[in-house]
Amino acid sequence: MRTRAFMAVALVATLAAVASSGVAAAQDAGAKLPNLPEGKEGTCSAYTIQGKLIAEAPAPPHADGEGHDYAGCLKQILKPAHAAACRGKAPGDHAPYLLRAGNKPPGLATAYCTAAGKE
Repeated sequence: MRTRAFMAVALVATLAAVASSGVAAAQDAGAKLPNLPEGKEGTCSAYTIQGKLIAEAPAPPHADGEGHDYAGCLKQILKPAHAAACRGKAPGDHAPYLLRAGNKPPGLATAYCTAAGKE
């Protein structure tokens, strides 16, 4: 049980770091992030780099009633987000997309495409 809790904390910390550094890197590189709708507390969303919603899932509340399980929520949408980002791409391509947890700013993520149209 302790290992699971540690893994969940590590996943959340990693996703938070990727989200904050991804947005900063995209803005530093002069990339214009799309105008996205406001994030919703208790949900996770994935968007194409153009701003089209490709996946969304609810984040269940933590057992202690404090906040939401965004790590589990983001884990649910990764596969459909990767598949949508890689649609039409060649194997070996990198496909950028945006991830958002709750009402936080979106973070830049990249899918490594392994087969045409698949993650």
